[in-house]
Amino acid sequence: MLVQPFQDDILSIGEDTLMLFAGRFTHAVRKVAKPGDFRVLDDHDGTVHALQTMEEQVALAERAFAACRPLPL
Repeated sequence: MLVQPFQDDILSIGEDTLMLFAGRFTHAVRKVAKPGDFRVLDDHDGTVHALQTMEEQVALAERAFAACRPLPL
């Protein structure tokens, strides 16, 4: 389970998801909710799009991964 505060940008921009394997960034997607909804999951008709990340996003994701003990898979 993941618990996080709601971010209003999800309604207008979507939710960015960055994938890391062994602590290294591999790719990213943006999940977008259907109009009038906030749920970005495809189970709720959200859509997934390729995302060109900014260096700052990748650096933050890699720092967050490195801070975990034990390291995630």
